[in-house]
Amino acid sequence: IEGVFHTDDPNISPSKVELIWQDRAGVITTLDYNQTDKIVSFIASGQKGNAILAAKNDDDKIIWSWHMWFTDKPVVQLYENERGNNRNRAHR
Repeated sequence: IEGVFHTDDPNISPSKVELIWQDRAGVITTLDYNQTDKIVSFIASGQKGNAILAAKNDDDKIIWSWHMWFTDKPVVQLYENERGNNRNRAHR
């Protein structure tokens, strides 16, 4: 997965991105930051779990963070409307 770090704010100028925490080993397997293009990229293993990624400045202070959630693939479920006999579709 890849994303561009959008900012023109000179106070938010990351020099690196780090994996701060994950609730199980291997949820995020690779993390990279291209400082020239301001692109953060990572590889997720496909495991369910959580991870926190942080952009840091030259002083090693966190200036931005992302909490990543990896859950079940969304599925379509049918449920019955309690006010009638209509059946509706909802994603969970």
